[in-house]
This record gives sequence, structure tokens and C-alpha cells, in this order.
Amino acid sequence: MRVELPKNSPLDKTREVVKVMSHKLVEVSEDTFDNVVSDLGTVTTGGFSGSRQSGSHLANDQRDFHDGPEDFYDKEKRIVDAIRKAVREGAAETGAKTSVTLDRPGPPIVQPSAAGDS
Repeated sequence: MRVELPKNSPLDKTREVVKVMSHKLVEVSEDTFDNVVSDLGTVTTGGFSGSRQSGSHLANDQRDFHDGPEDFYDKEKRIVDAIRKAVREGAAETGAKTSVTLDRPGPPIVQPSAAGDS
């Protein structure tokens, strides 16, 4: 989840917004989060090769789902829909701009490169 407050918002305000959003996400997660990482003051868009932005008004909150139980895949759509709804509600409550991205596991996909003499 990406969180953006008005520019020059103090980092404490950003932290409080992320805290509110985090509590909302835990409520709807059905105990499926394996780990949670919140970065205050920076966001990266476009994955590892994407652009990086910094500022006290920015935050990135990453949540990984645990691998089991087997029925997680049956619950995934319901949980992701609940997460998106909770983020919308949190954004309305806090006035933050938010976006949610779901990264699927798997190998990175890159353009093939040719090796040889030029």
C-alpha cells in the first residue's frame, strides 16, 4: 500500500496515518499476513527497477501472505477485496491518497538480452 499525504506533512502525521491503516488491514486479514514492513518517508513505484520518491509525507506498507493453509487461495479474492475496501475507508478517514498493488509470486519477467559480438 502506498500512502501520500499533502507535501511537507510531518513524519509523525504520516506515521499516525499508517498506524490507522495498519490496524484496519489487520482487522480484515483473517490472520493471513506473514510479515509486515512499513517504510516512512519513501516509496518505490514500479518494483525493484522503478522510481523512488522521498519525503516526510510518503509511506509504503508491504504485507506478505503466509504460504498456508491450503485454503488460502480459496480465500484470497475475499481477503484482497476486504483489504482494498479497508484502504479506501482509511483514506477517507485520514484524507490520505492511497493505492494498493498485489504482487504475484514468481520469477521476474524481463526482456531477453542478446549476447555476442557487436
